[in-house]
Amino acid sequence: MPDDRSPAANTAGLLRRGIAAAKAGRQEEAQALLSQVVQQDERSLPAWLWLSAVVESLEERELCLENVLTLDPQHQAARRGLRQVRGRLQQQWIEAGLEAARAGQREEARTLLSRVVERDERNLEAWRALSVLVEGPQQRQVCLENLLALVPGDEAVREALADLRAQQERAAEPAPPEAAPPGEAALVEPEAPSEASLDLQDYLCPYCMAQTRERDPVCPSCGRPLWVRSDAWGHSFSRMTTILVLQSACVILLVIGLLSLLAYAGAGFHKPLSLAQAYLGIGDAVPADIAAAAFAVLPRWIFFALLGMVAHSLLVLAGLYLRWPPALYMFVLNAVGLLGSGVLIATLLWDVGLSFAYEANALVRVILVVANLSMAAAILTLLFELRGDFFEQKTRLLFRLDRDTSGGHALLVRGRDYGRRGLWGLSALHLRRAVRFLPDEAEAFFALALAYISLQRYDEAAEVLAEARELAPEAPQLAELQALWQERRGGG
Repeated sequence: MPDDRSPAANTAGLLRRGIAAAKAGRQEEAQALLSQVVQQDERSLPAWLWLSAVVESLEERELCLENVLTLDPQHQAARRGLRQVRGRLQQQWIEAGLEAARAGQREEARTLLSRVVERDERNLEAWRALSVLVEGPQQRQVCLENLLALVPGDEAVREALADLRAQQERAAEPAPPEAAPPGEAALVEPEAPSEASLDLQDYLCPYCMAQTRERDPVCPSCGRPLWVRSDAWGHSFSRMTTILVLQSACVILLVIGLLSLLAYAGAGFHKPLSLAQAYLGIGDAVPADIAAAAFAVLPRWIFFALLGMVAHSLLVLAGLYLRWPPALYMFVLNAVGLLGSGVLIATLLWDVGLSFAYEANALVRVILVVANLSMAAAILTLLFELRGDFFEQKTRLLFRLDRDTSGGHALLVRGRDYGRRGLWGLSALHLRRAVRFLPDEAEAFFALALAYISLQRYDEAAEVLAEARELAPEAPQLAELQALWQERRGGG
C-alpha cells in the first residue's frame, strides 16, 4: 500500500487539488498547484493539459499543449487547442507588429512579423507588411517574391517587384565620369516605401485580396469597384417626406401670393388668370385700360420676378424628389425668396382696396406674411439637418475586421454574409478569425475552405479541408467542397 507521504502520493494530491481549483475557477491557485506537479513529474499529461487552461499568456498555453502532444501525439483535444492557440498567437503578433509600425517602432514590428513567417511561411498578411518594413532592397525582394508565390495573380506585387529589380539594376550600373564630383561615388538609392504604405493591409481588395492603391476606383486584378455609395438620407423616409411636403407648401404659397397680387393690381377685374396672360403678352382678353392700370400698380418686372420664384420652387421640388445635389442650394434660395416675397406682400397689401372689410384685409396680410416667414425659417432649420445627409457619398471598402463583430459565431455569420455578397477577401478575413475561436466546429472550416476556393488559393483550401476532415469526416459538405476544389483546381 503506497505511503501517503511518498513523493508520488504528494504529486497525485497536488494534481487533484489543482484540477479542483481549475474547475472552481480559482486560476491562480490552480496554476500554482499544477506548476508544482509538472516540476515533480514532467510526464504528467493531465497536469500539462489542465495547466494549459489556467496559464495567462498564449505562449505559456502553447508550451503546455506542446508537452501534451509530446506525451501523446494522438491527443485530439490538444491538437485542436494548439492549432487555435497558434492561430491567435500569430494574429496577436501581426496586430502588434502593425501597431508598432504605425507608431514608428519599425524594428519591433519587424521582429514580431518575422516570428509569424517563421511559424507560417504562407501568411500573406505578415509578408505584405514585412515588404514595407524591411530595410534593404534584397530583403524587400525576398518578401515580394514570397508574396507573388502565394498570390501569383497580384499585379500590384508583380509591378512592385519589377520596379525593385529595375532599381537594383540601375544602381549596379557604373555612373558616367562627368556625373559624379571628384572623389565621390555616384549612388542610386532605391525608393523607400512611404510611411503611408504601412496601411497596405487596409487596401487589399475585399473581393480577391489583391493589393490595391488607396485611390484606385476599381481593383486592378479583378476589376470590381472599390468604392460604395452611402446615402444617409435614403434611410430617413420621414425626413424626406417632410422636405417634400414643405417644398410643396412653398410652391402653393407662392402661387397664392402671385394670384393675390394680380387680384390687387386688377382692382375690380375678377379674372386674375386672364390678367396673367396680359402680363405675359398673350391674347387680348383684358381691356387695354385695365391692363395699363394693372401695370402701373404691379410692374411687370415684379410679376416676372414672382413667376420666376414659382418656377424655381417647382424645379426645387422636382430636384428634391430626385435627390439632385444642386437642389439643396436652390432650397436655400427658396428661403431667401420667401423672405423677400413676405416683405413685398406686406408692403403692397398695406392699403389694398379689395372688396373685403379692412379687418379681413389685415387678416389676409398677416396670414400671408407670417406663412412666408415661417416657411423660410423652417427651410433654414431643415437645411442644417440636411448638410451631411443629402449628398451621395462614396466610401472606400477597407480590408478590415468589422469592429462591431466579436466572438467566433458572430465572425462566422459575418464571414458567410460577405461570401454571399461576393466579398470573398473579407469573408476569408473574418472566417480565419472565426476558426481560431471555434476549433471544434466543422462549419467554420467548411466556410473558410469555400472562401479560399473562391479566391483560387487552393493550397490553403486543401489545408483547411484536411482540418475539417478530422472534425467531420462523414459530413456531406466535405465531399461537396472536395469535389469543388478538384474541379476549380483542375480548371485553373
